[in-house]
Amino acid sequence: MDLIPVSIDQIPIGQPLPWPLYDKDGHVMFYDGEEISAQQIQLLASVLEEGLFRQGGAAAKAPEESVDRWVQEQAEATAAAAELFPPAGIKPQVGERLQIRVGGSKTQYISRLVGYIKGHSIIVTTPAWRGQRAEFLDGEAVEVRMLTGGDIYLFRSAVLQSCVSPTHYVHLEYPTKVNRQKLRRHPWASVDIKVAVVTGDGKRENGKITNLSGSGAKIAIPQPLGGEREAIRLDFPVSIDEIHTELSLDAVVRRSGEKELRHGLKLMEYGVEFSNVTPDKALWLRCLVFERIAKGHAT
Repeated sequence: MDLIPVSIDQIPIGQPLPWPLYDKDGHVMFYDGEEISAQQIQLLASVLEEGLFRQGGAAAKAPEESVDRWVQEQAEATAAAAELFPPAGIKPQVGERLQIRVGGSKTQYISRLVGYIKGHSIIVTTPAWRGQRAEFLDGEAVEVRMLTGGDIYLFRSAVLQSCVSPTHYVHLEYPTKVNRQKLRRHPWASVDIKVAVVTGDGKRENGKITNLSGSGAKIAIPQPLGGEREAIRLDFPVSIDEIHTELSLDAVVRRSGEKELRHGLKLMEYGVEFSNVTPDKALWLRCLVFERIAKGHAT
């Protein structure tokens, strides 16, 4: 992906964005069509030392023309993405996370991109599993997923060679076909996060968040809440790599139901929509969801 820096004065504050905004690694921070405030931009500018970026080639266009051009480029990239690696318009960065599944195994290893030799091989780090380095056999079939630029790319390959010097890495066969899965504007990811649900009258119930997006969540708790449209608060911890925080989010119940467990036990399940999410909390949610998707936990 050809990224060019975007200064704050180039961003239409309070109006639909004519293009997506990315971080330096090509991860979507805001989608085209989203409206963002000056406060959000200032926060991101202070958090991301490298700044914000957009795709190149549309700087001289009016917003409407930029949107049309971007849509056309994405359509062309989608058609080409099924035929080559790296996908059209995408430049994978060294260190990007990959998910690798060997053969018909359900085990999903997390690796990182070292580089690629066009037409020959893709070089990745040897992943670890439960504290041990995974052993890949030459010729083993693998399935690889990678999250780049807000989309998931999937291709099949095979192990060419496992190496131990100068470090542990693996050569994967260069793929002949890459499939693209377009993520939703607010993608969902499966999670398993302990949460405290606080109702309007101060009642507190402990449960779990099982699905999460930037706009809402699915929660499971042993005791019923009130009816739909009830205002609640979710308090839960968030960890991304070695960074930790506690989020407290206002939400509104939109859906409810029961989930039956073994031995006749039941859990109440609720779909909730977040409200009044501050920019810093929105950034945490987006990072957490995309991290889970990169690990293969999209829903």
